Parts: sequence; structure tokens; C-alpha cells
Amino acid sequence: MGLWAVVPVKPLNQGKSRLSKTITPEDRRQLNLWLYLQTLRVLCETKEIDEVWIVSQDPEVLAMAKIWGARSFEEIGRMDLNAALEQVTRYAEERGVDQLLILPVDLPCLQKDDVSFFIRKAGKNAGVVIAPDRRLTGTNALMVNPPGCMVYQFGDDSFALHCQQARNKEMPLKICDLPSLKFDLDLPEDYLEYKDMFAVPIGQECSEPLAQMV
Repeated sequence: MGLWAVVPVKPLNQGKSRLSKTITPEDRRQLNLWLYLQTLRVLCETKEIDEVWIVSQDPEVLAMAKIWGARSFEEIGRMDLNAALEQVTRYAEERGVDQLLILPVDLPCLQKDDVSFFIRKAGKNAGVVIAPDRRLTGTNALMVNPPGCMVYQFGDDSFALHCQQARNKEMPLKICDLPSLKFDLDLPEDYLEYKDMFAVPIGQECSEPLAQMV
């Protein structure tokens, strides 16, 4: 049944908590909203993806997914990234989905062409494809074929943990090194670097895209 892209999204007022000492709560919420809509737009425009699924406990996030033609999956229980992904993975398995692409929502440089390249690198064969972050510690994109072949390890050292798990299971493993998938807004220094790249505060940068996308 093709390829699903799955994006876990925290409530907009809770995401990017590591930036709480760098920007105001309202600016952080606007940043989370912009990142979410940017990711949603890119994935919905990527022709290789059959369905985009947004996983969240935030009713506002889930409602916006439907506006864009994406599917919404309400996370049940306590907020835990890996547990939420396991929920949607079981749902995908039950529906015979062939491949799952897991993407975080904090990749400000995400481009449609790079997502397509990542998907082509995965191909149709069973296996795992991983795009690490630039520190080679986190996992910024993960393709699994078939769904359920991996136990998700998102969190500290997830890149090494996902790679080791694939090797332990003797699954084909590919590493995809793309700039737009490597740069994530996780730490204050990431935010400051991204802001300097464009010489404009994030809050101002968000205004026009928000007006176009909401």
C-alpha cells in the first residue's frame, strides 16, 4: 500500500523547550507553527509520498493537517515520541503499508527535492535508511521497510542506536547525508546560527509564510 510519511508534532506551546531561555513563549510557539507548516507543505508536495500522517495530541495541529489534505493520528496516552510512533506503525502494519518515512518537525531547510532523493535512495527493497543530524548523534529522517522492522530509539544517541539495531538484525542499512536533513533547530546555538544565516529574526521570517500557508 505504498509509502506513508509520519511526522510527530508536540503541542505548539510545548515544542522546542530547549529554546525557552533564548526566545519568548509566543515566539517559540510561532516558530513551532512555522516549522510544522513548512514540513507539512514540503511533504504534501512530494509526489513519491502516498499519504502524510501527522501524529499529535494537539487538536489545532491535527485540524491543520486535514486542511492540507494530510491525515491526522491522535496520540493516545502520555506524550512519548517513540510510543507515539509505535502506535501509528501498528496502524500502518494493519493496513498493509509497505514503507514508513519518519521525519521530525524541526528541519527548517527541508526541501522537496531532498525528500524525493532520500526516498529514491531507499528504493523498494526491505531495509533501513537513516539521515543523521550534523552532530551524528540524532536521527533526522528514518525510512523503514517493512513497518515494524525497527524498535524506535529517538532521543539521545538515536543515530548510533538505530544503526546498531539494523546491523544486529542483519537488515540492509544506508546512510543518507544531505545538508537540508542534517540541520535541525534543537539547541540555542542552532537557532542563533539559523537566524544569522538569513540575517532576520525567526519571528519576522515566519510572518509571510504563515500568511500564505494557514
